[in-house]
Amino acid sequence: MKRKTILLVTFVSLFANFFNVRKIYGQGIESINHWLDSGVKYIITNKERSTFMKQKPREKKIQFIKFFWARRDPNARTPRNEFIDEYLRRINFANKNFKTAHKPG
Repeated sequence: MKRKTILLVTFVSLFANFFNVRKIYGQGIESINHWLDSGVKYIITNKERSTFMKQKPREKKIQFIKFFWARRDPNARTPRNEFIDEYLRRINFANKNFKTAHKPG
């Protein structure tokens, strides 16, 4: 049980830092729009980007973000989203192995 808790805390921490969750739930629309500039920019489709930008209330954008990740979950019956796990692993690998002085991998 203790190991699961440590893994969960680690995952939540990585997720929060990488996808700027604090900014998503920030004060203004600008911070929510910043989500598009995070790691999600590599996988979001043009149609999804357009739909996200058309959402007016802040709450609708937050709801869109939740559904964005839920749609990619390969097994919705598990508590974890395995897609996010794999995506974070790949982003971390690229950042570790291909970064430059001025740009992440």
